[in-house]
Amino acid sequence: MGLDYTLRLVGHFGVMLILFSAFTGQREPTALWLAAAAQGVVWPHLAYLGARSAAAVLPPYRPNTPFRTSTSRSSRPHISSQSRSTSLSASR
Repeated sequence: MGLDYTLRLVGHFGVMLILFSAFTGQREPTALWLAAAAQGVVWPHLAYLGARSAAAVLPPYRPNTPFRTSTSRSSRPHISSQSRSTSLSASR
């Protein structure tokens, strides 16, 4: 459990309290009260369980790994500096 889980718990609980304070002044249906309670208490745990199971399937994130593979570099045509300069001088 990391910082994102803790922030999700606190944030959703805070939103639930804000919704409860808005519902108190009006006569809102019970379904809205239950939905706000589920969003504040149940949803953060379900999101955490979903993220945990997805982490087992996805490869780890490595920000310093280049996206190119060895085959993608060789498939591009190579333009040398000499052929580039001759094509520029020919277009003038």
